[in-house]
Amino acid sequence: MMFHQLDLGKYTLPPITKISIHMTHVRFREDFTISGGSPGGAFQPILIRVHGEDGITGVASLDNFPGSTYDAHGTSISWVHLVEEYVPKLASYINGARDVTVFDIHEMLHGTRGANPFVTSSLEMAFWDLLGRHARKPCHELFREVFSAIIASHGGNMPASSEEMVEKRLRSGLPSKISIGIKDRYYKYDSIILNGVQKGINTFKLKITPESRYNTGLLEYITSSFPDIKIDTDANASFTPQVGLMGKLDVEDMKKIYVHMESFNIRMHEQPSISDGPHWQILEELQDGLTTPMCPDESIHGLHDVQQLCKMARETGKMHYMNLKIHRTGGILNCIKALAITCLHGALNLEARVIPWGGYMPDQPISTNALLHLFTCPVETCETDATDHDYWFTDTFCNERHEVTGGHVKIIKGDGLGVSIKLDKLHRIQLKRKVFKDFS
Repeated sequence: MMFHQLDLGKYTLPPITKISIHMTHVRFREDFTISGGSPGGAFQPILIRVHGEDGITGVASLDNFPGSTYDAHGTSISWVHLVEEYVPKLASYINGARDVTVFDIHEMLHGTRGANPFVTSSLEMAFWDLLGRHARKPCHELFREVFSAIIASHGGNMPASSEEMVEKRLRSGLPSKISIGIKDRYYKYDSIILNGVQKGINTFKLKITPESRYNTGLLEYITSSFPDIKIDTDANASFTPQVGLMGKLDVEDMKKIYVHMESFNIRMHEQPSISDGPHWQILEELQDGLTTPMCPDESIHGLHDVQQLCKMARETGKMHYMNLKIHRTGGILNCIKALAITCLHGALNLEARVIPWGGYMPDQPISTNALLHLFTCPVETCETDATDHDYWFTDTFCNERHEVTGGHVKIIKGDGLGVSIKLDKLHRIQLKRKVFKDFS
């Protein structure tokens, strides 16, 4: 009972009158290419609106591509899951229950067979937003209360610098880094990096490929042209090895590619592979002999994976990074628990700690702000790849959007998650909608 210290009345939701979901179309500013190709110029986030009896509406966005490279949870299939299963089940559950808390919603959503993490996370996010707006307080206050309760329930203590850390993040936000897609000419990286540096950004994430010559050539160009910036790499799981003789996974060729990059002082290598088989064994074999830490992203599906990464860090005695995405991890509550796990682990394993950082899908401003609220929890972190909304998109259905100032991306302030919907824009970019009114 990790929430026994909480006043559950503060987490009780107002009566719900309806839930509306909207499939939308938002254009990328330009094609963003990874080793697996380009998703094209269209992005189809799903907006979810949970309407309370008191006239307050909680909102969330389900941010993914129409078809996902890594899973079966693109927005096309997620729409079907929402319409045919999750929202009808929610309606039935809410109608038959009293004093429903946001924790009850979490349990119900995750109790669905074959739970879709993008659907569970976006629905849960909308209820958190509704709760915060109803209580007239920002969600980050609620998130930190839950985080503190989890730490206390495991006999842990909040970091000594907690208050200072929280105050700084509320004031300045999180340091931002820019993710750059694969370009067909090296010089095309220059303007992106220069624009970022002018905004105070000094960390850039480069997409890499299984072609070792391309990676080393790019890194030689970037490090010689911009010697003062920090570099992370991201393979987007494109190095997934093939099954060789005797059915064994051969990672040696993959490892050679990373060995060639060891001389470039890279901070982390993100998501080299993803596999339905012994995925963590692959990461361990890759990490062995390399000084640059591996950083899982798409393979962090839930709390078990967070615990597995902490176990790997303990066994190797090395520090690791973790890209924590609200949608991939199954929702805000799971992410709060994940941050608590890494905090408790780090207190006992300083040299082998796991550093979580806030990952970007890319997102619409609601999800970005939820991430910034989440990372006011006092944990060690590093740059988020959430950045200027206009770097990624030409528009949004939100009234507010994020901009980087002084190298940081700041929380949009307000009750709940703090982001409101531009209804006239929503109606123009809406592809379809479904309204559920079976609530009483």
